[in-house]
Parts: sequence; C-alpha cells; structure tokens
Amino acid sequence: MNFIPLRVRSHGSLLHGTAAPDALIARALELGYPALALTDRDNLYLAIAFYRAAHAEGLAPVLGAELSAPGGHPLARAGRSPGRAGPGALLLALDRRGYANLCALLTARHLEPDFDLVRSLGESWAGLHVVVESPGLAAALLAAGVPAARGTYRDGPRPAGPTGGLWVGLRGLPAERTALGERAAAAHRLRVPLVATGECAMLHPCEWDAHRIAVTAAAGELLERMPPAAFTAREAWLASPAEWERRVRAVCAGAGAPEAADEALANNAELAARCRLEIEMGVPIFPRAPLPEGTSGPAHLGRLCEAGVHRRYGGDDRPPARTSSRLRAARARLSDELAIIERLGFTDYFLLVAEIVGFARARGIPTVGRGSGAGSIVAYVLGITNVDPLRYGLYFERFLHPSRRDCPDLDIDLCWKRRDEVIAHVYEAYGRDRVAMISTHATLGARSAFRETAKALGVPSARVAALARRIPRELVKPYLAQLERLPESRAVRWREPPLAAALHLAEQLDGAPRHLSVHCGGIVIADRPLTHYVPLEEAAKGVVVTQFEMRAIEQIGLVKMDLLGNRALTTIGECIELARRGGGMDGRGGAGRANGGRTDERDAVPDLDHLPDPDPLTAARVSSGDTLNCFQLESPAMRHLLRM
Repeated sequence: MNFIPLRVRSHGSLLHGTAAPDALIARALELGYPALALTDRDNLYLAIAFYRAAHAEGLAPVLGAELSAPGGHPLARAGRSPGRAGPGALLLALDRRGYANLCALLTARHLEPDFDLVRSLGESWAGLHVVVESPGLAAALLAAGVPAARGTYRDGPRPAGPTGGLWVGLRGLPAERTALGERAAAAHRLRVPLVATGECAMLHPCEWDAHRIAVTAAAGELLERMPPAAFTAREAWLASPAEWERRVRAVCAGAGAPEAADEALANNAELAARCRLEIEMGVPIFPRAPLPEGTSGPAHLGRLCEAGVHRRYGGDDRPPARTSSRLRAARARLSDELAIIERLGFTDYFLLVAEIVGFARARGIPTVGRGSGAGSIVAYVLGITNVDPLRYGLYFERFLHPSRRDCPDLDIDLCWKRRDEVIAHVYEAYGRDRVAMISTHATLGARSAFRETAKALGVPSARVAALARRIPRELVKPYLAQLERLPESRAVRWREPPLAAALHLAEQLDGAPRHLSVHCGGIVIADRPLTHYVPLEEAAKGVVVTQFEMRAIEQIGLVKMDLLGNRALTTIGECIELARRGGGMDGRGGAGRANGGRTDERDAVPDLDHLPDPDPLTAARVSSGDTLNCFQLESPAMRHLLRM
C-alpha cells in the first residue's frame, strides 16, 4: 500500500498554498510517490502545467479541485476550528467526462449567483470522485442522487457501485480527533466508504509563516488580528507516504476508531488507481466556420480565395496561356498553400479569421493583420493582411509548414475605439457559451510581494509605499543581501525586524499568482461549450475569462485569436475621415474642383489598400528615424536601427 496525497494545494490557490506545481512534483519524486493530486481551491489555474510536468517526470497526475459552497472561504468560517468538517467537496476527475463536469461545476461556482453545491453535484457527479467531510453534506448528496462509491468498508470490500461517486474523507491531522469518531460512524451508517486524503498546502514545515502571511494578505488584514481557524494546520505539508500513514492511524486511534484507518488507507490507494484522466495535447480544436448550405469548407475557402485573386491581381477568365505571369504565379502559390491548409486541417481557422476581418471591414472599422501571417497569399487575398507575399518574396513556410502541428497565429489589429464591436460580434456569431477572453495570471514580483508581506506585518502603508519604490520589480534572491548592495536602497535599514521578516517572507511568495487579469487581446473560440475544456470565471470589470492562461489554452489545442486594439489604426482612420469630410488632403473642400473636375493628387483621400509604392518621401522620413508615434517604429532602439 502506498499512500497518495489527494488534497494538495499549490500557490494556484491564490495567497494560500506556498509551492509551485513543479516544486511539488520534484518533492513527490524525492519521497517516492508514484502519483500526486493537484486540487486548488475553486480553480484549475495551474492544472495543465502540473499535468504536463508530472507526465514528463513519470509521475501520475491526478487533477481535481476543492469546490467550496458560497461563503465557504476559510475567512468566512473564521470561528470554526481546523478539525471541523468544511462545507465544500473535494472533486477528483476519473476520466475525460469527469474533467468536463469538473470544469462546468467550477464555472457555475464562479458565475452563478444562486449556485447550489448539492443540486449541482447531484446533476454532474459522473466521472468524479466526490469526497466530503460533513456527514450532513454526505446525506444530502446521497438524497440528491450522488451514489456511494465502490470501495472497501470495515466489513470488507463492496464490489458493486459506480467507479466514481461519494466518499467520506479524513485528512490525518491531529485537529480531526474530536470529530472523527462521529464522522466514521456516520459513514458506516450511510454506507459511504471512508478515504484518507492527507492535506498539503506547503512543501516543507518551514513554510507555515509564509502561508499565514499569504492568507493575511488575501484578507487585507494584520497578521496579529487573524483568527487561527483562517489558516491551514501546521502539519499540512508534503510528508512521506509512511508519515501520512502514521498520521492517519494515530488520528483514528485517538478518535477511538482505529478500524477506520485500514478502510481509509485502502480506499486511498483504490481511489487514486481509478483516476486515469488523459487530456489530448497539441491537437488543434477548430470551431466550425459558417458555410453556405451544401458547401464544404475547402470548397468555400477556395472560392473566396479565387475572388480575392481577381481583386488583388486583376484576374480574369482568359485561358491560362494568355494570363499574366504574375497572375499565374499567384494562382500556383495559392494552390500550394490551400493544399497545405487542407492537409493540416486549418481550413476552418482561415474561414473564421476571414469572417471576423470581413465583419470589421464591412463596418468601416480600421483593421490589419500582421506577424508571420503576412507570408501567406491566402491571408492576402482574403483581405486579412495587406502585404503581397509574391512582390516581397515572403515565405509561407515561416507561417505554416507541414511538419508543424501548432495552430497558425494571425494577430489582428483593430481600431481600439471600436474593437469591442468586433468582440461582441464574435460572441453573437459563435455562441456566448463557446467564446471567452483569455486570462493572464498576474504574479507577485519582489516589489509586490514585499508590499503584501510588509502590510500584513503591520508596517504603515505610507512607509510600505516609500520602501517599495526602492525595490526593483525583479530581484535575485536573497533580497536582503541584494538590496544592501544597490545604491538606491543602501540607505534603508533593511535589517530592522519587520523589514527583514517581510523580505524573507516575500522571497517565498515571489512568482506566486496574485489574481486573474484579462489578456490584452486574446479570445478563444471552441467547437462546443468551452466548459468541456476549461473553467471560466469573472475577472476585472465583469469580463468572463478562461481560468487557463494563453500557453495552457494553446497546449490543449483551443483556437486563440489576438484581436488587439491599436491606437495607430484609430488615428489613421480619424485622419482619413477628416480628409473625407474636408474634401481632400489639403482641406479646401470639393476635391478636384480647382482642376476642372479632375481629382488632383494632393486633394484625393488616400485609399489605404492602394498606397503608392515606392513612396520616396515616406521612405526618406523612415530612414531618417523620424518615426515618433509610428506603431512598432517609435522606440529609441528602432529609430537608431533605422538610421544605420
């Protein structure tokens, strides 16, 4: 029998757990664990990173989460002793169906104001182990339709029953002794198997102070005012399998139920062995683009591209022998690219991007595609980009290649004032349940971690702000020694007791996620409800975002698009509109009237899709480095490069 920790919180449990997933994995391997769970509170923020890293190291990952009832945060239960059962449930995914249900439950927990834990689990328990510690909650879940799991009982194994289902958990912590006898008796009465889960919120015992300061910072309180019940137990660190077995037996014996230990430990191994979740990585998952009835995706894309060739290259219906060499080259390149796109399964992606860009152009919203996608003639003739790859010798293979399986990446710049119109269209066109903004995980750096720890230790806010300005955002550890070497920080007496302690604790929080933010332009579109793949929650300003950040979204194959607000495009669009209203570029009104009705080149409103090239005046200005306020050319380094 080999004990597996099933209740493990990383620093993905924001300002609660202290360890990164890779550190937990490394320590678990040192201790000889064959498997390890990650069960952060109400989230899967770091689940994909943990899953990939564990597989890479030969450790079996068990994915899950602690699902709390509304108001069930530890700070809301501050009067309760650590040994009392919490109102939430520990959920562990057995398989892909259970993972999808887990994502849906976490989403409902964050987005539904009237979320009901019992009702939700009664509807969506399939494929999940549901571990609770409250006898009353266990009875309610049974009544709601969550069946007891198949497991070992004190009177022997019960072979019948579902693979997943309901368990009554115990952690193996000393504080459980007073309530464990009643819990074990209730489990026996309800015919629900007992399972030992352990509890880990820290990597080592020495991290307890960092845990306490993190929880205090999350509450916006002072450490000295925090109730003990707000923190996890001192023993909640990643101990060895033998130590956890010893703890479980000691707690059960102390509670007068020594027989419960054998049942709980046997079920720990049995439960972990049933968790066989496999998440497919790296295979793009494309939503179906809207198509005319009776038309396939490749055929529709081909027709759109042929129309684009006529528009871009002046194509006609003459026999191939009589067409221009430029047109023949365009059609040959187009044929090659379309074949690769169809072979790699990216047809829907191009149709999707073309539809979104077409929507923006039809409404006069300034837009342009950029990045390596400029090397694609398909993107050019669809109007996604405005650079002719044939004229400038750009390689399609830099953008898309048969040996690459990752999804092509087209960045779409939009007028920043009207970008929200395009995003709203994407939600309406592809389904609000299938579209979301991508999150970013805002993490603590040296400066921000010091702010949190110093405030929690009682340093006045004004002094914290003044001191934080002397700390670089990124700082090599140990902080104290580094700050004493920096000229701008040397004058501060960093070894004063509260400051030295704050710096030491800040080192332990450095790199930990602090909160979710909204990616500047990333939006994800799925082929089915997004909760099949990722949980959602509300970030700043009420924006619904994925719990996964950009890298995890790409790794599980979801289609990400960057719809970026660009102020330069807005400025250009406003200038064109002003010229149009004024009658031309010189603002005299009535363009062309001074020339007998002919349009003077100075008066004409520029067509941004047909700018003169070459343009000596523009080339001279760019080569002189006179590019302030020019997008991507305005930094000192770029202006210096242009002058070389």
